[in-house]
Amino acid sequence: EDKRESNLLDGFAHFYDTYECSDNKFIAVGSIEPQFYSELLDKLGIQEDRFKDQYNKDLWPELKKIMSLKIKSRPRSEWVEIFKDGDACVSPVLSMEDAQAHPHNIAREAFKKIDGFNQPNASPRFSVTKSEIKHNAKQIGADLDDICKEFNLSIEVLKKT
Repeated sequence: EDKRESNLLDGFAHFYDTYECSDNKFIAVGSIEPQFYSELLDKLGIQEDRFKDQYNKDLWPELKKIMSLKIKSRPRSEWVEIFKDGDACVSPVLSMEDAQAHPHNIAREAFKKIDGFNQPNASPRFSVTKSEIKHNAKQIGADLDDICKEFNLSIEVLKKT
């Protein structure tokens, strides 16, 4: 359907969305395939028969409410622990600070400190050509003089606008 939250991958399906936990943090659920969905239900402790009809769109709003309440009953850290060694396709939604401290991102060197600012590292990464971030983003206006010279502009006129 041509409207938001009415299809499988846009937040309508109860098995493909983000859910708020009791600590106001979130987890992402993407348990599309039957084996992942089965594990999701098992680890959530959901045994109701109506969940067996996974692709019945008429049931999705009701099933989503049940899942929301279930997930809201625990903090994100507990759900991460419950789902960590499985294949249910459940992961934490991390803040930038959390993402920088996450063991997976540390191991992959996904962030790099440049000029005192921790930012996402160069991506994609290639085996031969090494991508590299040479400097942090410039402050607004830091290169105004150079731009004015390059395009023969008057800096005084630009500062008035």
